[in-house]
Amino acid sequence: MVALAFVVWLGGCGEKAVLPEAETEVERSEAGKVMETAHVFSPETSWIWDDTDDGDTWMCLRKTFVLSEAEAKEVRGYLAADSKYRLYVNGTPVIREGAIKRGMSPDSIYYDSVDLSDAFVAGENTIAVLAWYFGESGAFGYHTSKKAAFLMELDAGDHKLSTDGTWKVKRNPAFSHYDESNPRLPEYDINYHASLEEGWTEPGFDDGGWSDAVVKGKAGELPWGRLLERPVPMFWFGEETEFENGSDYTDYCSEERTTIRLFLPGRKNIQFVPCFTLEADAAEKEVLLKTDAWEDHNGNSVMLRYYTKEGLQEFESPAWQNGEEVILELDPGIRIKNAGFIPTGYFSEEGFAGNFVCSDPFYEKLWEKAQRTLYVNMRDSFMDCPNRERSQWFADAVLEMEMAAACMDPEALRLYAEAVRTTVNSPRARAFASVVPTNDDGLAIIPSQVLMGFSGLYDYYLYTGDRELLDETYGAIRDYLLKWKVKKNGTVKYPFGGSWEWGDSTQWTDYPLILSLWYQTDMQVMERVAEVLDKEEDALFFHGRSEEIGRLLRTSFLTEEGYLSSPDAPYTDERVQALAILNGVLEEGEYDAPGRLFAAGYTDPYFGGTSCYPLMEYYVEKACFAAGFPDVALMRMKERYREMVEGENAKSTLWEYWNYRQGTSNHAWAGGPLVLMARELAGVKPVEPEYEVFEVKPVVPDQMEGFSSFSIHVPTPKGDIVVEWKDGETEPLTVIEPPGTRAVIME
Repeated sequence: MVALAFVVWLGGCGEKAVLPEAETEVERSEAGKVMETAHVFSPETSWIWDDTDDGDTWMCLRKTFVLSEAEAKEVRGYLAADSKYRLYVNGTPVIREGAIKRGMSPDSIYYDSVDLSDAFVAGENTIAVLAWYFGESGAFGYHTSKKAAFLMELDAGDHKLSTDGTWKVKRNPAFSHYDESNPRLPEYDINYHASLEEGWTEPGFDDGGWSDAVVKGKAGELPWGRLLERPVPMFWFGEETEFENGSDYTDYCSEERTTIRLFLPGRKNIQFVPCFTLEADAAEKEVLLKTDAWEDHNGNSVMLRYYTKEGLQEFESPAWQNGEEVILELDPGIRIKNAGFIPTGYFSEEGFAGNFVCSDPFYEKLWEKAQRTLYVNMRDSFMDCPNRERSQWFADAVLEMEMAAACMDPEALRLYAEAVRTTVNSPRARAFASVVPTNDDGLAIIPSQVLMGFSGLYDYYLYTGDRELLDETYGAIRDYLLKWKVKKNGTVKYPFGGSWEWGDSTQWTDYPLILSLWYQTDMQVMERVAEVLDKEEDALFFHGRSEEIGRLLRTSFLTEEGYLSSPDAPYTDERVQALAILNGVLEEGEYDAPGRLFAAGYTDPYFGGTSCYPLMEYYVEKACFAAGFPDVALMRMKERYREMVEGENAKSTLWEYWNYRQGTSNHAWAGGPLVLMARELAGVKPVEPEYEVFEVKPVVPDQMEGFSSFSIHVPTPKGDIVVEWKDGETEPLTVIEPPGTRAVIME
């Protein structure tokens, strides 16, 4: 078949850009090929379980074997599960949460590669695994294989151990199912009956009465598919820690059903697993454990229901929760001997690699809350929130990537690469979904959010130097974008059905222009990506299409007050003006009207808030910096975020909406000010990959009350960039370059 071609004439230059038309289907990219070959599994290695596939099932798996002294010195395990697992070796928990949620594509699953050398001994060893299969629960953040299974391959010198039919398995009788768990989450509530526990993780346990494992398939076979090495680090688990007020409840016991609240240290929102020691006067008495995040609007997350055995007992939950407070409801006759928690996360808080200090404490607090918001929204993927959905929304992920680049160890940016790969490897009805992975094939086809997600692709490359991601995903992204059509007035036509016309969470947006400007943004990004990949014709095409959209929009929709798609629109949308400034569709001499609009803001009567909600507010404030209105940007930050930072309902994290009661109290898309402090106010931006060359261009309002100095550390793969600015000094700016980098100071 001969491909048709798009031809775009570039204004007045007499040149043309020719780009082959996309195929009729969005092809899945080649993402994962490199990871796939990292370990070649033996043809003997099997997926095992029992003969059922019921959702919310906890399975016990055991194997005892002998290692020589030489074999025990160097042991590596390769483990996978649909959906999660805990690994015990000789009775000791070695991996508390293994596997990340399945979902790079419908035909692949991740495996963990873990050094287990310290866990094994010469002689007899026992592996015990507690595996949790979610099943088809929850629409967000996970794609089920529909087959419960666990897989393991162990390399110990000459000894090779694989999961097969000789393993012993048994459903864990201590866990029971609860039908009323949050339907958005793949995880169910935890219901544990201590009187039914059997001590099965210990080496001496007799598993002779258990069933032989059922072999459900071989490594690499469907429905689990290709085995891809886990693209993010194993999760961090810290030491058991006391609650801030935990000592107040040592030996606490009530004669009636009672509720107590335990505070995480510093009232800081974290991911954690609860653990406690109790004494009960009878079996099957209930301890109900949830967190303050449960009280968010639609915020219900994983809840723990623990049912006692008689006497003294210890328990560590196998599932993480998050919040600032733990709410315990206890039946009478239960005595708390000790209540604590084990902090966990993508990495420890030592990963907070960036910081910001300035003369106005408001902005310091805002930075700290944004940084913590990001941290609690990182795990299997970048999440929108850690309680209601735990879902990777692509528009949230690009902002989280920008935040991570400004304030986290560079390891955090792996999550954006995973977001891009997951998006292009999971096409829905020839389109890309804005939330993947998901168990709902029709969920959330939001074209504007998909475009927003791809808008960070080139910046990610500059932050990391990761050209491999561009190579792997370029073709799929290019073909997707080529299916869009540009109309004669410059607006774009989304070519796929089932779309949600989302421009922001407010009642009204100038959606046709918002969508068109996001598409133009991606044309500009893809031009740069094509140049990196030496695809000159593609780069010329993307440049030409961006110019074409800008020219047509200007002719069709530019008014004295800015861009407006219809004279019947209720107001001039500040989101549109912001994107027009950032894309260059508005020029320097045309900033006055948008500047007045940004300074005034607009109150949406339906929601009772500003016209922008937090995600799009970031782009408006970014446009304020770009247009020369840094005072307006900082004023808006203080005005919009004041209640989150200093109000009576302020938390350690940032809310989903400006109204505390409207959404969740921890939402990733609210962290835009942190990026603006690093990239716009301090003006630290990479020019060459991995910051080999970076620019510094502070943009600080003259004589702004309370703002006379700042200091910032921006993490890079080569070390921290440090920028300090003090008003009134002879040389107000100081820049410290990491080794292997060079700063360019911009006027």
